[in-house]
Amino acid sequence: MIKKFLFVAAFLIIAASAALFIYRYYIIQHTAEKIIRNALPDYVQIETIRLEPERRALVLENFRIVNPDGFSDRYLLEIEKITTGYRPKGRTLLDGIEILEPEFTRPVLIVERLPGGKTNLQAMGEKVSG
Repeated sequence: MIKKFLFVAAFLIIAASAALFIYRYYIIQHTAEKIIRNALPDYVQIETIRLEPERRALVLENFRIVNPDGFSDRYLLEIEKITTGYRPKGRTLLDGIEILEPEFTRPVLIVERLPGGKTNLQAMGEKVSG
């Protein structure tokens, strides 16, 4: 009876370890995406976040900064894709990451001026600093 219990317990431990090993990149991806999205301010939108730990790359697709209220265009900045290297600041990704050499694909900056003379860049600067 004890041998059967030990065999089943060992089998369950091995199966759980194998599942963690097989799904480790999915777990890392999901955790990193959740951390990054929670750290972003509400005016930053990203459609897709992919962490590629094997090549230490971070890929952000459809990165957008929402225009401040009162401006006609929806976005101040749109970047189709950002690819960058990263380096953990501490022992784990939870300690933060340092971004290395970002590459931007099709960045579009839309500058608007209100009738009073204020630009969306000035308004965003006030929103970020204040």
